[in-house]
Amino acid sequence: VSQALVVLTEVSGQAGEMLSLHCWYPQGYEGYNKYWCRGGGHTQVSIQDSHIFCLVLLTIENISDDDAGSYWCRIERMGRDLMESVTVRVVPG
Repeated sequence: VSQALVVLTEVSGQAGEMLSLHCWYPQGYEGYNKYWCRGGGHTQVSIQDSHIFCLVLLTIENISDDDAGSYWCRIERMGRDLMESVTVRVVPG
């Protein structure tokens, strides 16, 4: 059974638009705690976990230069968490 998360390594969006980050996880992890994190606080995000598609989706509204950087998709589990990073780039509007 695969134990890897699948993400795009880099995602870019235009300033002022909405940006979504996708993180697919292996079957069997539907009941685990999943989250996105980054090195700073953020107020305009929403996270959805679709057990049907094994997908954790992070949506950032009205992106700006402050939103650029690395984001980590993580699944909490005993031992070591599963995690993968996505680099977000913001291009001028």
